[in-house]
Amino acid sequence: MPIQEKIRTLREINHLTQEQMAEELEISKNSYAKIEQGKTKLNIERLQQIAHIFNINVADLIGSNERGLVFVIGSSVGGNDCTQSTNYYETNKPLLAENEKLQLIIDHQKQLLTEKDKEIARIIEAKEREIELLKNLVEVLQGQKS
Repeated sequence: MPIQEKIRTLREINHLTQEQMAEELEISKNSYAKIEQGKTKLNIERLQQIAHIFNINVADLIGSNERGLVFVIGSSVGGNDCTQSTNYYETNKPLLAENEKLQLIIDHQKQLLTEKDKEIARIIEAKEREIELLKNLVEVLQGQKS
């Protein structure tokens, strides 16, 4: 789920209006609406504010198995002004496709291991039956010998 949809969903789950969110973030309603529309790139500070409102950590807010994340951290020094910024961007489909491919490989390997475990259990059970039959045969042969 894209970050803006996740934010909107969390807002709705928490029964907050866009106006209330804008007030909490100290921005205009229009600025907040642009966040939910995906028209605003969110910096880490804004993500932290949003996460705080929902009482979750930033990792939970931005964490997703559908998208990758890129954080661009930079600083600007100009005159007496020194600012730092951290921007969050969602990556495009190639990373998503690679993640899905790797997840399919992992799932397939888990399935193979489960099948292998079942086969091993069947072999052990068959060998235990074979051992029991051999024990019975030994008893019969010892009984005939006596």
